[in-house]
Amino acid sequence: MEILSIGMFWYRNAEDFERLRSLSDDGAKPNDSYAQWLKAAEIVLERLKSGRCGVKAVKVVVDPDEYLSWCAERRLKINATSRMGFANDKVYVTFRHEAER
Repeated sequence: MEILSIGMFWYRNAEDFERLRSLSDDGAKPNDSYAQWLKAAEIVLERLKSGRCGVKAVKVVVDPDEYLSWCAERRLKINATSRMGFANDKVYVTFRHEAER
């Protein structure tokens, strides 16, 4: 079975989480916190890292300025779709460079 690798957008800290949430078109629910996000994200990451689902997640720790620039260059909204696209782009570039060595 072939394993598909996907990027999982990962906030460095609570400050980055709050900053990007405030700029996002699809901001988290008012009661969502970094701690709640982190707990849920860690569970999902562990499930996907096992590769048993045919998908392997790669944690992509995000620099908010880099992400915002990436979105601006592509004229993308700050939302779940662009977060997923950014993380997957990072994984693709990393694996492509490794394959070229």
